Amino acid sequence: MIIRVASKINKIIFSFFIALLLLLALFYLALLNGIEIKTVRFPLIKMEKFYLKLDKKLILKIDSLYIKKKKEKSSKSEIGKFLTNIKFIPKFFQEIEIKKLKLLNSNVTILYNNGIYFIDTDIYSFATKLHLKNKKIFLNIPQIYLKKSETILKGKGVFDLINNKAFFTGRYNIEDINGSISLSLKKKILKFKIDSSNFTNSSLKKVTNLFSLNKYIKEWIYKKIVAKKYKLEYLVGKVDLNSPKLNLQDIYAKAFAYDVEIKFNKKLPPVKSKKITISLKNNALFFELKEPKYLTKNLDKSFVVIKNLTNHNPFIDIVIKTKAKIDKEIQDLLKTYNIALPLSQKKGIIDANLKIRIALKSRLVTIDGIFLTNEAILTLGSLDLFVKKGRVRLKNSKIFIDPSHVALDSIADSLASGEIDISKKIANLKIEDSKIKIAIKDFEIFNAKDLKDNLVIDFSKDINISLKKLQTTIKIGKESVLFYIQNLKSLETYSKPLQESKITKGDLLLATKDFKSFKIESNITKENNLLYEKNKNIKNFSIKGEFGPNRGNFSINKGRIKIIYKENPTIYINGYDIKITKLTKKDQKKSINFNLIGIDSTIELLKHKILSEKYNLKYKNGYFEFINFYKESITSVKGSFKNYKISAEKLNDEFIKKFLNIDGIYGGKFFLEATGSKETIKGNVQFYNTTLKDLAILNNIFAFLNTIPSLVTFSDPGYSSIGYRVKKGEIDFLLKNSILQIRKIDFTGKSLDIEGFGVVNLSNYKIDLNLTLKTFKKISNILDKIPVAGYLFLGKDGSILTKIKIKGSLIKPRVISNIPKEIINAPVNFLKRAIELPFSIFE
Repeated sequence: MIIRVASKINKIIFSFFIALLLLLALFYLALLNGIEIKTVRFPLIKMEKFYLKLDKKLILKIDSLYIKKKKEKSSKSEIGKFLTNIKFIPKFFQEIEIKKLKLLNSNVTILYNNGIYFIDTDIYSFATKLHLKNKKIFLNIPQIYLKKSETILKGKGVFDLINNKAFFTGRYNIEDINGSISLSLKKKILKFKIDSSNFTNSSLKKVTNLFSLNKYIKEWIYKKIVAKKYKLEYLVGKVDLNSPKLNLQDIYAKAFAYDVEIKFNKKLPPVKSKKITISLKNNALFFELKEPKYLTKNLDKSFVVIKNLTNHNPFIDIVIKTKAKIDKEIQDLLKTYNIALPLSQKKGIIDANLKIRIALKSRLVTIDGIFLTNEAILTLGSLDLFVKKGRVRLKNSKIFIDPSHVALDSIADSLASGEIDISKKIANLKIEDSKIKIAIKDFEIFNAKDLKDNLVIDFSKDINISLKKLQTTIKIGKESVLFYIQNLKSLETYSKPLQESKITKGDLLLATKDFKSFKIESNITKENNLLYEKNKNIKNFSIKGEFGPNRGNFSINKGRIKIIYKENPTIYINGYDIKITKLTKKDQKKSINFNLIGIDSTIELLKHKILSEKYNLKYKNGYFEFINFYKESITSVKGSFKNYKISAEKLNDEFIKKFLNIDGIYGGKFFLEATGSKETIKGNVQFYNTTLKDLAILNNIFAFLNTIPSLVTFSDPGYSSIGYRVKKGEIDFLLKNSILQIRKIDFTGKSLDIEGFGVVNLSNYKIDLNLTLKTFKKISNILDKIPVAGYLFLGKDGSILTKIKIKGSLIKPRVISNIPKEIINAPVNFLKRAIELPFSIFE
């Protein structure tokens, strides 16, 4: 049974092999003649016009081959698979031609003939000739063409079948850019190194557009940074063929651009650079500039960097470094980014480090900067600020000023710090250790040391500065600076003139173009003991004027006071009276040269009023000259405080009464000649045809005379209630240390002559006078005409003499006389003259 079964199996196997051999023989014969099938179908494969023939080796031709796959493989992996399996092709095939290989969505053409391979896909095509040696495939590739980028590669390669590694070195051409390239492939990691010869901006643009980068990044690469020529030093990196995305973190590059213009803002002129070194690393593109210039500005060490090239938030940093002035070029640059600096620069340089960051997705611009300066002059409007040392930080729309040493001409010196909000155009600053001094020649107006204050600067329109402590606003225009001081009392601590003027309240408007010449307007209220009107002191003053180093012009109270000066001031007073109640040695030592002109202005000096229609007082270098006109009178004082001369002519009674503060003088003309020194004055007073009445001394004398019974019998109406009429009067005096020495008194009256001398103490108003009264002049004149009778009754002088003393208070003097003694001696004197008569006649 078993033998029969085994016999049948052998027959079947033999028959199968016979049949198989017959089939193979038939297939072989068919291959020799060529097998052509119109359509071949398998579950995952479909072929059209399939042709297979055996010559020396197989010849395979297929018009269309469709292969269905469950998973899509990248075109890059197809190259690797092809190189892995290519070792079997030369062994079995003489020629292969697949005109159309449809692999999912890819169309491939494959040609092989006598060791030369050609593959054409939708993405690339390449031709190569290869041979195997030691299990390595050596490729000689005349061309690989990448269709999308229109890149052509040619060179030589090696494929290590054992280690599954590949190498390629050769040349490439893409958009008229030529260079060398080397590739290595291991475990589906492709490493590369590329360089280039010179190429143009047009070629750069085409290549850049091949990559899926942010459009703004592309603009910066080829549109905003434009060079006449470029060169790629190297491009090295690696690509994971398993990953569909390109990772720039693994790619590094270095290139050069020559004769470059950086158009970082379309509203501004470009930055020009002879050469830019472009580096790609860490997913960022760096542009290092050589000898860059922005208009006339040197921007050495400035650079541009584009970061996060393939990330969601790419941005550009523009770093501008320069040492230059803040001028219109810099201001226009900053204005483009909404930074409106109210500053310009006249002298010195600013060491600037400015970073402008532009977020390419949101287009948000952020700005950071540090500015250092030393020994520079900055102009704020029309105001020149000297910055000895300063550091300023810029953060978007805010400027932060670190404590910086700032000076204003020779007027102010301060340590300033604070913050400027450019968007709001407001600055809040703090000044410390401030020294402010304003003076004209040797006249100090304002002097502050160690001043601290807070400043608010508003530069929305003009530049307005508010000083809180000093209650002052400063408005800085293009041509002038305006100071408005709301309350002058706030400056009083720092101003001796304000302290001395004792201003109760007031304001001041001060304008200047150069801090040498000023215009002012001021309204002040102050206690005043110098100027009066209708015996009321003036307290309110409205001032307008201008002044400078060698000139000045002021109008006070609508021109009633004018002050004009070039070298020395000339002061005009119209309608105001001057009262000087106290004259100290300090006042006498003042050496301000001036000229004072008064119209309808009286001068009251130590309670002595000088009436005037016009006067002129000149003072220069310690020498003064005063001349006063009042009606017919002229009064003149010339000299110095050490040596002066006084002359007065035709003074009337009104003048004398006001000057001497007495009311008992009527009519007449008065004359004065005097000389003086520092502590002494001596002179002579003469007057004519005046009547003296109600004077304390004369009243007491007349009252005394009227009480003498013996004189009453000879009463003479020459002195009565009308007063004492003096035809001519003369007084010689010497004033020294408040002691008035009256050396001579000589009054010639109608009925009474007075002669005498004495002393008046002006410090305590004590008086001591010795007077001789010549009375009963009418009677004396009659008797005097009778020679013998006149001599017997009147004596040798021909008059009746009475000697008195005036003592005590100047206001209420006492009269002391020797009248009783003279009455007792009168008969004796009569007898004596009778005895002496013959001798007198003989004489």
